[in-house]
Amino acid sequence: MKHGKADIKKKLAQGATCAAANRARWTETRQAAYHALLSLHKPATAYQLLSHVETLGYGVFKPPSIYRALSALCTLGLAVRIESLNAYIACCDPHEDHQHIFLICKQCGNADEIVDHSVAHKLQHDAAKLGFRAEMQVLELSGACQTCTT
Repeated sequence: MKHGKADIKKKLAQGATCAAANRARWTETRQAAYHALLSLHKPATAYQLLSHVETLGYGVFKPPSIYRALSALCTLGLAVRIESLNAYIACCDPHEDHQHIFLICKQCGNADEIVDHSVAHKLQHDAAKLGFRAEMQVLELSGACQTCTT
């Protein structure tokens, strides 16, 4: 999902508000990592984010700092880890309580997110019937995006 400069500025402010509402600190590292996720428009590894935060003018951070920031962003619901890529992406709608369904293009690396509560409810229901209490769901579909198939 592409974000313009005004949209990124708004989302950064929303991130700070979200952190405050959850009594979490909104550090420069967290802001830098979130800014990088929003501006990259595709899933990124922690090391890719390290390079990008420097180009955004935040300075140099060490890998442990970025990993801690990403962990905090995920806890706040602002970012999501895409397990199969070992990468992170900004949540498309952090204000909406939802499970994440990602469409990951194997050709260009882009990822889109679908918000669909029916799939999540069905999976939780089926898991509960087996006595399993799901804490998190991240569903990933890999294939080719519309741009790469045309």
